[in-house]
Amino acid sequence: MAKLPVHDKVFAIRRLLRLGEMEEEEEEEPAFVLCAGKVSIHESYLHPVTEAQAALLAGSGSGCPFQDITQWTGADVEFDLRQPNVHGTKFVIIRGSRREIGGAVRLINQMTGVQESLLAQAQVFWLQWVEDAFPELDSRSYFLPPVCINRVPMTRQVVVGLNVQIVHSPPGQAGQPSPVQGYMSSPGQAGQSTPGQSGQYQAPAMGVSQPSIPQPPTVQDSDVRDDTAMQRVLLCLQKMSEENKEVLFGMSQLQFGQYLGEHCYAAAAVQLPLSSNLPPAVPRNWKQGDFDVLLIHRHYGLVVCEVKSFGQNVSKLSMSQQDIDNNIRKKLKVAVSQLNKAKAMLSHLVSDIAPGLRITKTIGVPNLTAGQIQQVISSDPQLTGDLCRCLETTDPANIPGLCLCSDQLSDPKTPWDVSSHVLTELRNWWQRRVAGAGPDSHMTCDVYKKLVARFCGPATTVTVPCTSLPRVTVKTLDQAVSLTGEYNVAQITLFPEQVHLLAIAPATVFIAGPPGTGKSVVLFLKGAEWLRCGEYVYIVSIGYGSRAACCMLYHMLLQHVNTQQAAGAPPGQPHLLQYDFADDKDVEKAVNDLSQARKRKGRCMSSLTKRVTI
Repeated sequence: MAKLPVHDKVFAIRRLLRLGEMEEEEEEEPAFVLCAGKVSIHESYLHPVTEAQAALLAGSGSGCPFQDITQWTGADVEFDLRQPNVHGTKFVIIRGSRREIGGAVRLINQMTGVQESLLAQAQVFWLQWVEDAFPELDSRSYFLPPVCINRVPMTRQVVVGLNVQIVHSPPGQAGQPSPVQGYMSSPGQAGQSTPGQSGQYQAPAMGVSQPSIPQPPTVQDSDVRDDTAMQRVLLCLQKMSEENKEVLFGMSQLQFGQYLGEHCYAAAAVQLPLSSNLPPAVPRNWKQGDFDVLLIHRHYGLVVCEVKSFGQNVSKLSMSQQDIDNNIRKKLKVAVSQLNKAKAMLSHLVSDIAPGLRITKTIGVPNLTAGQIQQVISSDPQLTGDLCRCLETTDPANIPGLCLCSDQLSDPKTPWDVSSHVLTELRNWWQRRVAGAGPDSHMTCDVYKKLVARFCGPATTVTVPCTSLPRVTVKTLDQAVSLTGEYNVAQITLFPEQVHLLAIAPATVFIAGPPGTGKSVVLFLKGAEWLRCGEYVYIVSIGYGSRAACCMLYHMLLQHVNTQQAAGAPPGQPHLLQYDFADDKDVEKAVNDLSQARKRKGRCMSSLTKRVTI
């Protein structure tokens, strides 16, 4: 029996990572137009209106208000029917320069009796959006993206004439570049390597020449380590937030420029503090950066955490203790610099909402203990002083306790298993670093909602890694589930064991595994190979429990045949045979039917627990 690897969670979410063909296709980039020697930036703006206002703007023929707006302002105006309905809101899409967009909005306001400015209307909609997307925003915690995403090395290859993606184990030693091309995201279970013995698996050609196929971006071994460290931090913070009933929004790896960075809201966002308009007193290079982990807490203000993954595999590098200590110091110095930059950026971004809002800084070192941190800083007065200022403490002995170390996190081999002991340690850290200072008077309910609307609303980009461009925005669990289903078969992804099983093609093989492990994918690819050879393929359902799976497989193969015929290839033909083996007569009929199929040199697939006979 060949048993496929059990990665049901990985397979369930990983499709969401190759959602490369969706949302960005519908988002229009700004266009640059040359007019009388001057460059004019044309962009698209989504203007929200109520259903009552939309009714006033509706019309036909020469009496259409949109035609009048276009004539008077030069902007192209129409209803955007693609956007989802939020609290009865409809959208008018306005295309033109920002001056034309502003003029069009003012005319729309005059026609509908609205007094608020373009920015005010946008902010009202952003708040409505988050209240609709996160209905319990004032009573529970949310994390964006809603699932932990890890990058996995992979390659694209041709298997049975179809382009597929092959997942590999991260090869090489820690800190060394990975020679394997590929990019795949999975919610994964950090600490568990992807199947494959060495990570250097070479897929058999299977009788098909391997053309030059564009490969996904390279995934370095350091990328895998960083994702694993980030996952441990996020999973533990999520669990603690749930157990403590904390009211907060957590965001991970948010680029400064992604804040209010959606092009369709640029005409409104440009009037607010952005990373691009940082005050001149701040160093210019501070405009670029990201927040590894950003928490927007209902009572304690903002918490920003810089995560460093060093320490995971130092034993494999044969480093001396002095080299290890020097590397830890280097990482801590970088973390201090990045946290200072992140605080300056956050202070600027929220300056119009809540100047003086508390911003708590911390360093996450999931692969280092508090003892290691204490040992390293004890011999470096300059670093100790920098850390004291960054973490806002006067006692150097407090520094390790203010960092989020492995002492407060789950086991790297089972990061999702946050034990009661870990929760106790994590709560103690939370009390020392965040809650101990008490509530921040600046963080009112109104301020909290405004911050959530800006950082987590439709105008800010929250992305997950993809196997191909364009990027995909996933903010809610509903979006993740919906997109996972929509792209369930968008691109076939295999583990090396599956490719090997397809290549060796034993006379009889039984495939077993829980849902989501790729059994149907293997059946489809083997059936597609037979069809390419012009053979008859029989999909046999032996009971009502396998009926749906067999019908799906049959229609997938039938669609493949139609595609081959359209390309001029003479494929074979799939056949669906349905029986109930609880009935002896059906068993006898199946034997007769399959005997006849055998004489025609047909190939048979039988499915109950997806049992396959070749």
